[in-house]
Amino acid sequence: MAAGWTPILVGSARDKAVDAIADIARALADVLTPERRRALARETGLDPTRRHRQDREDPSLSRGSSGIAIFFGYLELAGLDPSHGSSGRDIAQETQRIAASTLAHPGLFSGFTGMSWSLRHLHVNVPQTYVPCDTDEIDTVLLDLLREPRMRFGFDLISGLTGIGLYALDHPDEKVRRELLTLVVHRLKASSVDDAVGTTWIRPSESISPKWKAARPEGYFDDGCVDLGVAHGLPGIVGLLALIAKADVEVEIASELVGRGTRWLLAHRLPAPSTAAFGDYFIPGRPTPPAQHAWCYGDPGVAAILIQSGRVLNEPQWVKQGLEISRHAAARTPHDLPMVDTGLCHGMAGLAHVFNRMYQYTGDPVFSLASRYWYARTLGAIRPGRGVAGWLGTNTRVRGRDAWKYPEGFLYGAAGVGLALLGAVSEVEPRWDRVLLLS
Repeated sequence: MAAGWTPILVGSARDKAVDAIADIARALADVLTPERRRALARETGLDPTRRHRQDREDPSLSRGSSGIAIFFGYLELAGLDPSHGSSGRDIAQETQRIAASTLAHPGLFSGFTGMSWSLRHLHVNVPQTYVPCDTDEIDTVLLDLLREPRMRFGFDLISGLTGIGLYALDHPDEKVRRELLTLVVHRLKASSVDDAVGTTWIRPSESISPKWKAARPEGYFDDGCVDLGVAHGLPGIVGLLALIAKADVEVEIASELVGRGTRWLLAHRLPAPSTAAFGDYFIPGRPTPPAQHAWCYGDPGVAAILIQSGRVLNEPQWVKQGLEISRHAAARTPHDLPMVDTGLCHGMAGLAHVFNRMYQYTGDPVFSLASRYWYARTLGAIRPGRGVAGWLGTNTRVRGRDAWKYPEGFLYGAAGVGLALLGAVSEVEPRWDRVLLLS
C-alpha cells in the first residue's frame, strides 16, 4: 500500500523498540538448537515430559526457521545490528537442509510452499546474502496435485488454495506462475457457492476449530459456516483473487469472484450497536458474534483487504468502506479489547503493524495514534527472562493453567514481533507482509 516508508516510532519509543529488536536477534541466533527448544518448552509452561512441535526441527514459515530467516534478512536491510549478518544466511541454509524430510504438504504457513516463498523473498530483497531457492521439484508436485481431480484442498490462506495462490503469484517463472494461478482460480471457482447476494465459500464442519465447536452446542457447525477471517476465510480469498486479476491471469473469472465475494462480505456487516463490523463466521439463521480484533479475524484485517482490493481493481467504494471500518477499529477503546498475545496473527504487534500500514497509505493521524498505542502495548508485554527475549508466543490452556506455544516464530512469536518493530523504526518497507495479504 505504501509508495514510501516513514518510521512511525521516534525518540525514547524508538530506542526501546531498537533494544527489543537487538534482544530478539541475540535470542533467535541460538533458538534452533535442540537443547534450547526443550528449555523453551519448560519455560513457556508446556509439559516437559511430552514432545511438542516446538521441540522439533521445523522449517515452516509460521513457526519455524524460514520465518526466522525473514526476520534476520530485514534486520540486515535495516542496518541496525551488523553483528548478526551471517545468522539469517545460516538459518536459511539449515531450512533447506531439513525441509525435504519434514514438510510433506503444500500449505503456505506450515508446508513447503511457505518455506520456498520465504527463501525466494529473501533472495529477491537481500540478494547479496541469500541464494535462490530451487523450486523445480516443488512446482512439479504442486502442478500434479492441482491437476488431480480427486485431490481435495481447503481454500484458506494458512493451509489451502489461497496460500498456494500467493506462492504462485510471486513465482519468477512466468509459465509456471500462470499455470499455477490458473489452476488455483478454477478450483476456487468450482468450490464457490452463489446466492442472491453474491458469492462465498463454505468451510466444512470437519475443518472448523475445536475451540469454536467447544463454545457452542453440539451440532452447531454440522453444516459448516462461512469463515469471515483473513487467515481462513472469505476475505483472504477475495484479497488473493484481486491480486491475480491485477496480474492478468484469468481476469474475467477472478474479477467476477472478487466482485461477488466482496458484495457478499459487505452485505453481512454486523448492524449497530455491534462493536465490530464483522463476526468470526456466519451461519444462516444463527447469531453472528463480533470477531476478535486482529489481523487473522476481525475488522483490522478485513478492512485492509477491502482497501487493497479496491485500489487494485479501481473500486473506490470498497476503499471508502474499508477506510471507514479501519478508522472505527483504530478508535476502539483499550478496555474494549482484552489481549494477552503479542504476535502478528492475533496479537498486539499484528495490530500495530496493520495500523502502521494504514497510516503509511493514508497519512491519517488516527492510524498513527492507534499504531503507536499498540506498539507501546507490545513493548510493555515483554517478560524478561522468559520465552524468547521476553516474548512468550501464543497463549493456550494446559490442564487449567496458562501455557504458551511457538514463542520463536513468525506468526505467533518473537520473529514476527521483531519484524513488526523493524517496520516501526526503519525506512525499509516491510514487503514481507505480502504473505499476510497486506501489500
